[in-house]
Amino acid sequence: MQCPLCAVTGTDAKTKVQSTVALDGEVERRRRCENGHHLVTHERPATFTLAHVQVSREGTVVEFDRGKLHKDLEMGVLGLLEPEVITHVVDQVCGDVLTHLRKELLFNSGSRAVTISDFTIMELMERRLREGTKNRVAHLMYAMTIRGRTDVRSSKREKFLTATDLYNWMIDPDKGNYADLAVSRVYPLPSSPAEVWWLHRGKPRDNVKVIKPRRLESGSGHTPFRFDQFANSIRKALQGRRLTGHRVPHSKDKQPNDTISELLAAWVMEELEGQPIITSSQLADGAMRGLRRIDDIGYLRYATVVKKYDQAAQIRDEVIGLMEAPSRPLRFRAPATRLYGASSGLPPRGWVMINDPDDVVALLGNDATTHRQADGAGWFDRITGQIEGNDVEMVVYEDDRLDDGRSVAHIHAADPNAAAQLAERIGQPLGRWPWTPPEPEPPS
Repeated sequence: MQCPLCAVTGTDAKTKVQSTVALDGEVERRRRCENGHHLVTHERPATFTLAHVQVSREGTVVEFDRGKLHKDLEMGVLGLLEPEVITHVVDQVCGDVLTHLRKELLFNSGSRAVTISDFTIMELMERRLREGTKNRVAHLMYAMTIRGRTDVRSSKREKFLTATDLYNWMIDPDKGNYADLAVSRVYPLPSSPAEVWWLHRGKPRDNVKVIKPRRLESGSGHTPFRFDQFANSIRKALQGRRLTGHRVPHSKDKQPNDTISELLAAWVMEELEGQPIITSSQLADGAMRGLRRIDDIGYLRYATVVKKYDQAAQIRDEVIGLMEAPSRPLRFRAPATRLYGASSGLPPRGWVMINDPDDVVALLGNDATTHRQADGAGWFDRITGQIEGNDVEMVVYEDDRLDDGRSVAHIHAADPNAAAQLAERIGQPLGRWPWTPPEPEPPS
């Protein structure tokens, strides 16, 4: 230690400890410098709190939030741990964070915060779940939730896109996981089954009643069916999953997964159509069948809770089943609330089939204009022009393209005769408004 009194005069002088006395929570040291100055110092351990910690997440830095850590764990294990256990694990991880950052915090002057990545916090949480709770199922469920998030960009995080990714991570001994769950060989099907499209046409009936199986004999215990509650249970299983291949609308207020969860719930209810009373097990079975066809990780999370798995080997067997015998993929297509109405307020008059929007522009002449726009349902072309002095507009959605390559064009005009004349120029009969999408092909 340099002598502070000598430093004032610009002289460097080291000090030597003459005596050390242990006091309550601190140490008193008497020192003497090379120039004869006598000093007394009182030293105590530096204390740091989580207030000194920040978390780097997806390119941003935020303050460490214990409440968010608690919520993430609670959401991740989906009821597999008791509330007091969750609180205890979160307390342990908070301590682990400070221990992990001890060296940086020790040399931190207090003027700046120390940063830890959310990836590191995830690994600390996984270690506590794996080694502290000894609950393999809760550990795997948390990993499926956090590592199963495909809606975030992270080069460090090992993402679970399919059941195969989860299996390889699960049995990897280098990651300290469960090598004892490895099987000698996986026998996949020779080819992947063809996908099936399902088109949602209307809201399910809301006058259905639900009863739990154990109450069937007594005939009591009916509860009104709540579609939003059922869809929300599916949404939890798909939390953080980026699902592709579906044709569903989205907006700032409603993400594709929200719509897919509702469509899957509607798909289940369509199969139960005509039954005034259904059992809760029918809903759960239908949701599992649908989830297995659209997302491996979402299915595994849902099935683990519904089937009350308490052994990691049970989850492993489900994973192997997905790898060896995947279900036929199910893809959703939903008619969205679209801007079929003309921007100028012209009323709809009908629709026609066209090969290319540019053909319509040519028919309308030099005064025709084309605008490329988008709404919650996707991209569309808006074509405006005149037929014999009458304003007409045509809306062509990108997703309204049929298998034969033709697209549906929706015609708006103040004069219905102008719409009929435009359809005649195109060489197609004017269809009756509104256009109804064709039925999806039945599974073979």
